Parts: sequence; structure tokens; C-alpha cells
Amino acid sequence: MIIHGSARRAWHGLLFGRRMTAEVLCCLLLFAGFAEAQSSMKTYTGRSAALMPDISIMGDIALKASSDENDADRGRVLFREVEVGFQGYLYPNLRADIFLALHRDGETMEPELCEGNLSLLNLYGGLALRAGRVHVDIGKVNKVHQHERPYADQPLVLTRFFGGHGLVADGAVASWLAPLPWFLQVDVGRWYVTPHEHHEHAADGDDGGDEHHHGHDGGFGLARDLTTARLWTGFTVTNDVDAELGANGIVGSGPHVSEHQDDVAVVGADLTVKVRLDAFRRVLLQGEWYRLRRTVPVGTLERDGWYAYTAYRASRYWEFGARYDRSDNAMPALESAGQLALIATNAFTETARVRLQYLYNTETRATEWWLQTVFGLGPHSHPMQ
Repeated sequence: MIIHGSARRAWHGLLFGRRMTAEVLCCLLLFAGFAEAQSSMKTYTGRSAALMPDISIMGDIALKASSDENDADRGRVLFREVEVGFQGYLYPNLRADIFLALHRDGETMEPELCEGNLSLLNLYGGLALRAGRVHVDIGKVNKVHQHERPYADQPLVLTRFFGGHGLVADGAVASWLAPLPWFLQVDVGRWYVTPHEHHEHAADGDDGGDEHHHGHDGGFGLARDLTTARLWTGFTVTNDVDAELGANGIVGSGPHVSEHQDDVAVVGADLTVKVRLDAFRRVLLQGEWYRLRRTVPVGTLERDGWYAYTAYRASRYWEFGARYDRSDNAMPALESAGQLALIATNAFTETARVRLQYLYNTETRATEWWLQTVFGLGPHSHPMQ
């Protein structure tokens, strides 16, 4: 599937050539949202209690065993992440969410602003706006922080196409909830991704065909300006079965855009089905597929990646799951990998759980075991799977 130069230039011109128009529109929406929120302040009578944010702390500790003798984390207990959240309403329709974290990066813990954004809710005709730093709402898993996911690692396709922490960006997204009997929402966002040093590194004399990066994810990630779109809908199939469908698109640049042509387009789809068996038991089926198209001086690369996950909640406390991943890399030298994960989770409270996970790489035949503990204090409110 080759896009001719003229068509590609027109497509990028449409999305990127009107950057100022998009930014002006975002500013107008922000101004309108603040005006609407201020007008609703007349009915907002809370005093000191309303001014105090909800404060939460989340921790992620894991013991990792691996058959790979070169794995630096093999046989170690790691405090992988601690996250502090500050959340609350400034006005009835204006919400602030800030998440500060320390993430493990090799032998050190690195400070990071995971998310920091303002959400303008219930503006006009089902329109909402969120601005700041976010885990971009693409697919089902990218927007969920690692400690809230139902497994100890990240699906391979997200790591290879978006980076080790998924797609995190600064910008704004406008959401429109359609006035229909069923749920249908459209999200359109404009973002900036700060390039990392290892993303920008290339070998001497690199012509776009021989890239050298660090890390098991191949070092690839989207960089600088990008535009995202998501259309998703949810509906009830029967009284006990719910389904959700999503379609996703991204247009932007790869990590070497400052050195040579590095245009990237990603399309994807996701499906989630939940079957309720009784008050506590349920079956979950979930999958995502992405196709990445990257144009560099040596030519056009087309890569695919997907995962399928199923889980059975056997009781109020126990859940058992399995996930299979398959993904190409995003480099000129094609490399495909697959992995199988088996997961058992005991959630002894709403914010504390213990998880045992087995991971098998179908190419290298390496195996990993994870014993993970995730805990929280305070009214933490990340999206739950």
C-alpha cells in the first residue's frame, strides 16, 4: 500500500499545514470552557473541603526471575514505580489531574511528570476538552498507567511502536459525545512528543537505513508534532454482555525527523467484550491491532503488531488471564517477535493486589517470572480494566 508523493504531501499539509488554525481553535475552546465554568460557579458553594485535592499514592514492587543470563534485573526485587496523584475540581466543570512519579530506569529512579492536565467537561452539545500532558487515548491500554493494567508488563506492540512507556505527549484533545441512544465518542488531539536522546542517536553516516538504538524496544518512538483521532462506541449485546469497538489513527514523525525524512502514520482497531456470569464472576476478551507505516530515505516500511487478552474473574478476589502478543519492529531491518503471558491475580482490596505472571518469548525461547505487588493509598481514580 504505497501513497504517492503528491497525495502524501496533501495529507500532511492538511494535518500539519494548518497547525496555527488548530492551536487557535484549542485556545478558543479553552476560553469558552473557562467562561462556562465561571458562570456555573454561582452554584458552587463548597469552601475549604472543596479546595482540597484528592491525594493518592500508588506503588509497584516486583520480583523478576529470568532464563536470560544477560538480564540485569534477573533475581532482583525492584521498586519499579511510586506515583503520587493530586486530583480535584476547580469549578464544577473544570477538573485538574496531576500525577508525579519516580520510575525505575536501569539502576536509578527517575522523576517524571506522568500526567498533568485540565479537563473542561460538559461544554456545549456534548463537547469536552482536555489540555496538558496525558497518556494519549489511543486504543484500550495506552491510556492506562502500568500499575493499573491487568498484567506486569506492556504488550509488545505498544513498546515497539510507541516506546517503553507508551505514547505520552503534551497537547490538547477535543472530545464529542454524540447524542445517540448508545455511546459514541469522537476524540481528536494535537500533541508534541519530546524526543529522547536515544531516539535521536544514529550511527555515523546514517542514511536512514541502519539505525542504532538502545533498549529492548529498539529505541523507536514517535517524536515532535503529531495528530491523533479515535472513534469508539459501546453497546449492550444482551443483558449480560457488553461490547466496545474503537478505531484509531495517528499521523506524525519518527525519531530521526530532524536528520532526514521520517514520516509515520499508524492506524489501529480495538475490541473489548465483557460477559457477566454473576455478581463477581466475569469473562473479558480484549484485543488491539496496529499497522505502522514509516517513510525514510531507504523506502517505505509497513509493520504490524497486535495482542489478544482474555481473563476469567473466578471470584471477588481471584482473576486468571492469558495474553498473546505479536509485533514487528519499526526499523528498516525487519524483525518479528511473539510472546505468551499467563497471569494469576489476587485482589485482596480494591487498591492492593498480588500478581504472578509467566512470560515466554516464542523467538528467543527465554522465560520470565514476575511476582508483582501493587498497592495504593487514597482515592486513586485511574481507569480500571
